[in-house]
Amino acid sequence: GAVLLTRYGLAALAVAGGLGIAAHALIFAAVAPRLSPLWTSAQIAAALDRAKLDPQAGLTPGPVAVVGYAEPSLVFALGTETEIGDVGDAPDAISNGSPAVVEVRYEPAFAAELAADKLKAAPTAVVSGFDYSNSQPVRLTIYRSLSPPPKPGPAAP
Repeated sequence: GAVLLTRYGLAALAVAGGLGIAAHALIFAAVAPRLSPLWTSAQIAAALDRAKLDPQAGLTPGPVAVVGYAEPSLVFALGTETEIGDVGDAPDAISNGSPAVVEVRYEPAFAAELAADKLKAAPTAVVSGFDYSNSQPVRLTIYRSLSPPPKPGPAAP
């Protein structure tokens, strides 16, 4: 690069800059979209939307409860009210009619909590991806409530 700069001056610098921009454009256009396992949070948001369970769109009560996956990008994708918690939080969401996202390792405990609370939920989608903050693959199931909606409390005087 130094030889080119001394020999051709600013023209070489302009060509190098143009090639650098073209290389970045190629990477973003061709390579990045193929890395879909890294975009797990976006996949979850899209799956909630397809299942008509997106609280941000007013399709279901919110917030979404998430167990076993805690990427900050998920809060950006699902909204600041997203509840990232433990296995006890997901049945609470189901009892309120909200969706729950449960990582596969927590599904037995989630099923036990549902049974203990006499709640029913059905899986609506499965998202597989890669949790880059933990460097591990993840498999998340999105659940919808099959239990009757909660009865409204007494009206305030």
